[in-house]
Amino acid sequence: MPDTRSPSRFRRSERSPGNDTMRVLVTGADGFVARHAVSLLQTSRAEVVGSVLNQDDAKDISVPLQRLDITDAAACRAVLRAVEPTHVLHLAAQSNVSWSFAHSEETRRVNVEGTRNLLEACAARVHPPVVVVVGSSEEYGPNDGRPLPELPLVALRPLSPYAESKVEVERLIEAEPRFRAFTVRTRSFPHFGPGQKPGFFTADVASQLAAIAAGDRPPVLRVGNLDVVRDYTDVRDVVRAYTLLLERGVLGEVYNVGSGHGVAIRELLDELIRLAGVRVRVEQDPEKARPTEIPALIGDSAKLRAATGWAPIIPLSQTLQDILAWWRTPERLVAERQAHS
Repeated sequence: MPDTRSPSRFRRSERSPGNDTMRVLVTGADGFVARHAVSLLQTSRAEVVGSVLNQDDAKDISVPLQRLDITDAAACRAVLRAVEPTHVLHLAAQSNVSWSFAHSEETRRVNVEGTRNLLEACAARVHPPVVVVVGSSEEYGPNDGRPLPELPLVALRPLSPYAESKVEVERLIEAEPRFRAFTVRTRSFPHFGPGQKPGFFTADVASQLAAIAAGDRPPVLRVGNLDVVRDYTDVRDVVRAYTLLLERGVLGEVYNVGSGHGVAIRELLDELIRLAGVRVRVEQDPEKARPTEIPALIGDSAKLRAATGWAPIIPLSQTLQDILAWWRTPERLVAERQAHS
């Protein structure tokens, strides 16, 4: 039976090893969001260690790294023993919603079983670290389009294997008092920024526009469903929220991370085309459409703001400029040419 105590009863001092230095383990450190988190944490007083599945993909990351497959329970225990973190930012995941439809078992194995392994390894420590477990706004499912507060688990209506895996992680934590005692959960609304790879809307569009502007492909832009509204936040603002939750989040609680404002995907497309300065024909690609789609997802992050003082500060127009600039760098263009040759 889930523990019904107030989360405020879970005191951070009970898990502190007795010093003021944060030693943060960032899982999935070679991922898009994690790279930004590592960069931000390096500017703080924290000691930062990253875990990666393949160290060959992380040669540019300038913090100590541990190889970790989170689906391996013994490996999770070994890394926790080696690093002895005071805090963990858990970002290792299969995070592509569209990919999850054809790979539901792999998505669940990584997101649910992998997270279970990590939490069990943390719980086995004498002083379990504070763990921020990153979830998704996709957990909410269909809604009336108004900003969503942190709804209870019974009200969540996931539509994809990815969303279902994130809800299952939350159920796992809610059902296990040991895990609730050292975790803070997020339901993060869409975020984007420089460094995001294809498979996500703005990265897909910006990469195509950069290639068109460079003369590497014809002026035809292939997109998915444009008739949806999402609450977008710059990834650099999002990782700032995560680092604040590492220190100030109430243990056992869940927080929305989002701007509170919806933007139509079509508007993002129009702005990226304008910034790219190219004339293109837009074509909808059925292969980019999801089997199910939520018309609108907008978050109410008042709880996060009250707990941490966080607010997004980077305007979407700046984020879009930075995304396009990243895709237009010579090394990125060369890499894309090689990938499509």
